[in-house]
Amino acid sequence: MRSLLQILLLTAIVILIEQPAPVFSIDDFESFGGQKNCPKFKCKKTDEAPVPKWPMRLASTGCSSIGGGGISMMGGSDERVLEPCCNLYHACTQICGSTKSFCDSSLEKCMDATCDAIQNGDAKKKCEGNVSTKKMMLQFSKCNDFNQGQQNSCKCVKKSDLDEKRKGVVRSFYEKFNPDNVDKADSLAAKASASNKLAGLLIKLVAKYPKAIKSMKDPAQQRMEDMMNGGGFRDEKPKPKKEAKREDVDAHDSDADESEIEDSDERIEVGNIVCNQWI
Repeated sequence: MRSLLQILLLTAIVILIEQPAPVFSIDDFESFGGQKNCPKFKCKKTDEAPVPKWPMRLASTGCSSIGGGGISMMGGSDERVLEPCCNLYHACTQICGSTKSFCDSSLEKCMDATCDAIQNGDAKKKCEGNVSTKKMMLQFSKCNDFNQGQQNSCKCVKKSDLDEKRKGVVRSFYEKFNPDNVDKADSLAAKASASNKLAGLLIKLVAKYPKAIKSMKDPAQQRMEDMMNGGGFRDEKPKPKKEAKREDVDAHDSDADESEIEDSDERIEVGNIVCNQWI
């Protein structure tokens, strides 16, 4: 019990060290919990609208940065089974046009479905406990990281150029991750006639081709590991980490697989959550 308390205390210390000094605003006092409906990225000029930058720089620090990392180090839970969900969550917050409420809800659905699929009783129980911790952390999360992700991933273009710019992003994605089906890009982009619909399409494509996400070492987790190992603190930037082995979707998918992405506007729109987008 004492070891658990020590781990939790170290986790709290690391989190406090990593966080900048708080700057409070009226929005911070809307509720005791976190902010679910963060403001959308908007262009300053009225004749411009946001589109995703290319190349998209999607990075994930895995599940430890969402909460429960200290407990998993003790062997209390194994986060690797949830890693695909966490990676897609980080990517979701970095895709221009997405919303924090959508990313949060999709992560919860993905994690629940992952635990439900586990057959071993003990493993399922540990998974569910881990998910409960992460859901609690999401409730207290603020908009800072999400806003930064949107700021880094969006660029403003003339509204008259929106259609071509959207097609360009989708086509570039296919050219890199599935060149054999690049001819499908224009028809898919045509369905994404709004910023949130394009975000929904890109989230589904990233889920289908997870190599679009670069895995990084969570600096807070690294600091805690250093403390546990008696190495003190290290001040360094996140480093790429080895991804867990998994069966990625082959770039030469069949037309039947592609039809799963060619859904109606209602299914690619961010505002309507579809659980099988991520799993």
